[in-house]
Amino acid sequence: MRGLCSGRKAARLGFSVALTEFLSQRWGEGNLPSSEQENLEVTALIEILKKQTEVTGNVSGQEERDHQFGRLFCAEAFIKSGILFRTSATIDAWSMVLDVVFEAAMKKSWLREECGWVLYGAVQTFTERNCDVMFAQNLIEKLCQNGLAKTPEGVAIWLKVQAKCPKVKLPDGVWRKKKPLHPKERTKLVKVLKEAPSGNQSDEHTQPEGRIAHKGNWNSKVHFVWSVILSELISKPPADDPSLDENVVAFGEFWQEAVDGQSNFQDMARPWLIGLSNPLCTFVYR
Repeated sequence: MRGLCSGRKAARLGFSVALTEFLSQRWGEGNLPSSEQENLEVTALIEILKKQTEVTGNVSGQEERDHQFGRLFCAEAFIKSGILFRTSATIDAWSMVLDVVFEAAMKKSWLREECGWVLYGAVQTFTERNCDVMFAQNLIEKLCQNGLAKTPEGVAIWLKVQAKCPKVKLPDGVWRKKKPLHPKERTKLVKVLKEAPSGNQSDEHTQPEGRIAHKGNWNSKVHFVWSVILSELISKPPADDPSLDENVVAFGEFWQEAVDGQSNFQDMARPWLIGLSNPLCTFVYR
């Protein structure tokens, strides 16, 4: 696990793959006598993860960054290995890993997108294993508790859970009719995509204790949430289709406000617009 804190990106990736495979092989199907023992062993491993990737003493900013990435890569290895989603007994271990990832997302804004991507991928992992709905429920609850529901990462995770786990009870008061893509949420959604504060800052789902740092400017890098949103909107049935969901904004209306209507940033964000064309073309010609 300490190898994941290496300052070399290639080394971190290699150690991550090795750890994922080790966990999968050691705690794979049929290797544990009972669910109770399974939970005890996995939670003990997570405690080792936290200890081995902890930042101690007077370290440089780069060393702290390496340790934070190492901790996240460790958490991702636990998720990808699937050992967290074998039975309902491992829900405590899943909750511990969620705390590790959300803690990193809250402390380091530059790590938040990576944390969101890890959790977004986790939804696919546990749905493929037909896990109990409590895994998705726990994720959504912690997403809201940490005030990240109305962030680009939160929108992506919310939409993924909504699509893959329809039995999850999504909280009220976050999005109109629990849909981030609702037509009347269009302006708020655009603000979220800019990573700017939106709505009531005292809202328990958006800003608990004022801990979230918002950038307030467009990032030149295209966030993965755009692919999620574009996929949802482009696949929306035509207006004359009886299966059309009127609680989802039309692609043209969203694009007008999110992109065409942002004339104040188009000149300085041309690289961002070019980057956005890649996922857009992928969905159009799919």
